[in-house]
Amino acid sequence: MRQVIDVKYKDLGNYELPVKTQSYEPVGHQDLIDKVISIAKPNYGVPTGAGFRIAGGGNQMFAHLDFKTSLSEDANISIGIRNSYNKSLAVGICSGASIIVCDNLMFVGDVVKLRKHTSKVWEDLDMIIEEGIQAVGENFETLMDASQALSDITINDTNAAHVLGELFVNENILASNQLNVAAREWKEGGRTDVIRDHPWADRTAWSLYNACTEALKISHPSEVMDRQVKLHEFFHEHYELT
Repeated sequence: MRQVIDVKYKDLGNYELPVKTQSYEPVGHQDLIDKVISIAKPNYGVPTGAGFRIAGGGNQMFAHLDFKTSLSEDANISIGIRNSYNKSLAVGICSGASIIVCDNLMFVGDVVKLRKHTSKVWEDLDMIIEEGIQAVGENFETLMDASQALSDITINDTNAAHVLGELFVNENILASNQLNVAAREWKEGGRTDVIRDHPWADRTAWSLYNACTEALKISHPSEVMDRQVKLHEFFHEHYELT
C-alpha cells in the first residue's frame, strides 16, 4: 500500500533533495510552493489556506493553495501543485476551486507541466507557473457556473448509483476505496434521521459531484489533479452542461 501523509509547510524541508547532475536538476518542494505564491501574489494576494501531502518518503508531493475571492461566497480560488524527487512526476500546476464548507477541491482544464527536471528547469519554471496561473480566473468561473447548473439537476439514488458505477467501472476515475467513500457520502446526505446538517443533503447532481470530490481527497499525490480534472469533464459531458 502506498503511504500518503498530510504534512505542514515547514515539514516539506525535511525531505532530502536529490543530487543535481548534468542532466537533472531537482526542484525543492518548499522552493516550488514559494515561487507559486510569489507569482500569484500580485493578482490574488497571499493564500488564506493550504494543504500539503507527500508520498514515497517525501519523493512525491501534492499541495493546494487557496485564495479568497469576491466572485463567490461559497468557494475560494485554488491552485494545485505537484512535484517529485524521484523523476516519477513532472512539476505540475492546475487551477480551480475549494468549496469552503468542506474544503473539497475542484480542478478543471489542462495540468500545466514541465515534463522533465532538466538542467535548465529553473529557467522554464516561471513560465510554467505563470501559464498555470493565467487560467485561474477563467477556470474558477467555469467551475462556479458548473456548480450552479449541477445544483439545478435533481437526481435519485438510482441515478447516483449509475454515475458512481460509470466512474468506477468504465472511467477509472474512482478507485474501489474511493467508490465506497462517495457512496457513503451520498447516502449520508440523503438520510432524514440524521440530526446534524449534511452539506450535501439536496438530492442533486451537485451533491453527487461533491460526494465524489470528497472521495478523491484520498487520491495519491501522483493522481489527484488528473482525477479531479477527469471528474469535472465526466460530469460536464454526462449532464450536458453548456
